[in-house]
Amino acid sequence: GKNSFSTWLLAWQGCPDCAGATWEDSASADREKIRAVGGKDGCSGRVEVWHRGSWGTVCDDSWDMQDAEVACRQLGCGPAVSALAEAAFGEGTGPIWLEQVECRGTEPSLQACWARTGDGGACRHKEDAAVNCLGEWLGLLRPYLWPRALPELWAAFQP
Repeated sequence: GKNSFSTWLLAWQGCPDCAGATWEDSASADREKIRAVGGKDGCSGRVEVWHRGSWGTVCDDSWDMQDAEVACRQLGCGPAVSALAEAAFGEGTGPIWLEQVECRGTEPSLQACWARTGDGGACRHKEDAAVNCLGEWLGLLRPYLWPRALPELWAAFQP
């Protein structure tokens, strides 16, 4: 169940041989909140996470496809198509909660990845990270999205 997973996650996070640390503990649902801002459908845009009562951005330092993969999965938006840097969907406002995210690509959420918190002041909003995800269930469970999803799906598999 969910509790045993949280317990396992916390135990894993406490592993003394693991380099770095995940961002606080992921047991609280409040820390699992994520959104993509500025895109058409909530499946592409600037990545923002909820922390300490407000939305904040993620810095693009070391932002790559593994990180995007986790963000897209967490958004419920299927696989990642691209990991975008340099405020591709515009600059956010407010705090930059995560300065450097290092996901393996298999984590359930960005908050479960190793990350450096953004309070070091090394990042500016011109470095806000963003994602393009293929879309929720590839759009196939929502027939009205087929005209949009199928060309994207087709394009994704073209060389």
